[in-house]
Amino acid sequence: MKISVRYLYNERSNSPIENGLEIMYFDDYSYEDIEDGTLEERELIDLIIKSLKGQYGYYSVKVTSFSEL
Repeated sequence: MKISVRYLYNERSNSPIENGLEIMYFDDYSYEDIEDGTLEERELIDLIIKSLKGQYGYYSVKVTSFSEL
């Protein structure tokens, strides 16, 4: 699954909130998994947050939207 993700993030606990945009790939899932309930939207958001924190070391991340590409 290839998705576009918009999010807000802090690099550190006292840093300003910034906007982010990322193209992400999840090979184990498809967008149909969300539509048919196999993958809950909250589970996908948790995967996105975990991935962004791991990749960039952000202190906090809030996903504002995502869409299939």
